[in-house]
Amino acid sequence: MLRSALRSGTLNQWFAQAAVGLQLLILLPLVFKNLSIEHANIWMLLSLVSSFQFVADAGVTPTLTRAYAQLMGEGLRPTEINITAMRSVWIEAQNLYQKLIISSFLLFGSIGTLLMLKPILALNAEEQFSVWVSWFVVLFFLHINIASRRYISLLQASGQLAKQQRIHAVCSLIGFALASVLLVLTRDILCGVLALHLPELLKLAWYKFMLERGTFGVVVGTGRKEKLDENSFSKIWTQIYKSAGGVLLGYSVVQLSGFYAAQVMEPAESASYLLILRLTFALRRFANAPFYSQIPKFNRLYVKKDLGALRSLAIKRMSVSMNLFLVGSLIMVFILPPALAMFSAEAAVNSKLWVCLSIAGALERYGAMSLQLYTLTNDVRWHVANGVGGVIMLALFHPLYLSMGAIGLVVSMLLAYGVFYMPYSVSLTRKLFKSVSQFHSAVIARSSIAFIFLGCSGL
Repeated sequence: MLRSALRSGTLNQWFAQAAVGLQLLILLPLVFKNLSIEHANIWMLLSLVSSFQFVADAGVTPTLTRAYAQLMGEGLRPTEINITAMRSVWIEAQNLYQKLIISSFLLFGSIGTLLMLKPILALNAEEQFSVWVSWFVVLFFLHINIASRRYISLLQASGQLAKQQRIHAVCSLIGFALASVLLVLTRDILCGVLALHLPELLKLAWYKFMLERGTFGVVVGTGRKEKLDENSFSKIWTQIYKSAGGVLLGYSVVQLSGFYAAQVMEPAESASYLLILRLTFALRRFANAPFYSQIPKFNRLYVKKDLGALRSLAIKRMSVSMNLFLVGSLIMVFILPPALAMFSAEAAVNSKLWVCLSIAGALERYGAMSLQLYTLTNDVRWHVANGVGGVIMLALFHPLYLSMGAIGLVVSMLLAYGVFYMPYSVSLTRKLFKSVSQFHSAVIARSSIAFIFLGCSGL
């Protein structure tokens, strides 16, 4: 049983997310307890920047994971797959990741610094120096994260998701433990930030070692100069730029609401909003595990044209993921406000704000999983779904904030996801499954009770 658990991608993904969850359940309360509310607000902003690794990645890693899995088919050994095609994709992907690192440095180094100016300049000169150094530490490790993701795509596609997630969990635990101890001992934001991120270097080296010394070392090994199969990567490029457009216009817009909050809100209100945003994304990643851990298997079933098995597995995994997100959100409605009040008298959580953001998150998750299934056809529509949804959010953020306050930011997300993003994504799946209405009815029926309870809790 233990061996089976260690091999389970879903369980190991949960283990990794549980390790990250400790940072939220233990480390963040320590942040609010040991730092001033101004420094706690900046810590939350720095955490927001760290989460922008998914934006900087621009959808490249999941696209490459899908491409590697489809090149492999059922083969999980080099003798069973087209090594030349795999090697071609790998080499071209490395060049692409180098460009991502450079472009993200220019983007976040310029725009990110401008967005950090207001909360940092509100501090005294001595505090400003420590915070600026913390900012550049986060910026450096953002690029280390991007470098790690080039290995993640091949590890996951080659059936090593469980190992990759265990490494991620171990490094997260090390960072959490170091940061917690140093925060209590020093009460210094720079020490905490540096300790939290240092294990990223270990993670990068560990991933590299696993691939180079493992079964697929022949794909990632250096020194091979064979002529590349240019068609192998050109077929993937269209998917990558469409996914990138989707990430930049979707996920990044939601994250930008946090930077907007830091510009227009008082530190205590901004810190609370950023905390809710961070918790929602953490809960979303935890709930993603049952569905997203099966993406390589979804791809292999689609390649085999076994749509019946694909449909059954998708219904099961989507239902579990939706229920995990909804039930987790419902629990946090009752736990979060009193828990935060124990550690900070200045920061408070608005329960209605949390419920609205959770409902928006549920709509987004359902749409994203539907869109992920449709992407198996290699017809990528992320740029359309996230592009239109992102434009709706950007158009509504400021006017709704002026009329409704912080909850207006969340209402803009609700409208974007409910009016366009989810309906559009769901409509695409009719091209994948013949009985699409039965498919979605089965998923919704299994998660409707939790959704109703969550909605009622906000009344």
